[in-house]
Amino acid sequence: MTAEIRAKPATKRRASGAGDETKPGKREENKQRKLARIAKAAKQVLSKKGFEAATMQEIAKLAGVATGTLFLYADNKRDMAYLASADDFGRALEEAGSVPMDATFIDQIVGCWRPYFVMHNANPEMAKIILSEFLFFAGKQARRHGEGVAGMKAEALRRALWCQQRGELVSTVPAAEIADLSYYLFQGIVRRWVQTGAIDVNEGLAMFHRALSLGLSGLKVQPAR
Repeated sequence: MTAEIRAKPATKRRASGAGDETKPGKREENKQRKLARIAKAAKQVLSKKGFEAATMQEIAKLAGVATGTLFLYADNKRDMAYLASADDFGRALEEAGSVPMDATFIDQIVGCWRPYFVMHNANPEMAKIILSEFLFFAGKQARRHGEGVAGMKAEALRRALWCQQRGELVSTVPAAEIADLSYYLFQGIVRRWVQTGAIDVNEGLAMFHRALSLGLSGLKVQPAR
């Protein structure tokens, strides 16, 4: 008996580009795009409705994702607020590092924190959430924010050390304490400024400058008589 010969089905050639979404690079790209949509939606919802009234469901709907997807990126609504402002804080930190170091310590510190005043001025409602809710760095995005705060403190420390080396600030007080003091003064002043509406950046910077001048008055090297 003649064996029946069956033709093998033709193998379909995968079209160029098909299945690219399974490649690691493409998956990461899609993940980052989704993250950007979620962050944008979170900022819009939080800015419009405030922290208490905003819901994760509204953020998910605006971002075009399932509510459960949000928890892959943020632990809770507070953590989502960190995510909503992460890029703004990242840009502000980058700008702070570019402030020239030939000015006085106070002028340097005011220059370093200026981008944060500009950021809060651009979105006062988000500023209120940031300054009232960002107290502890617990959560996926909160930890990232905490790293940014550490970065700003490190920048202030670098400048305090430089100003001590050139004889502007006394060396009897650790530079780390001077840097911490400048950070605490910023936190107090920026809250007071935002409470008044965060309307004028220059006014906020002037308030900060006065507070630094007063707080650091005893740390400046006095000229010999």
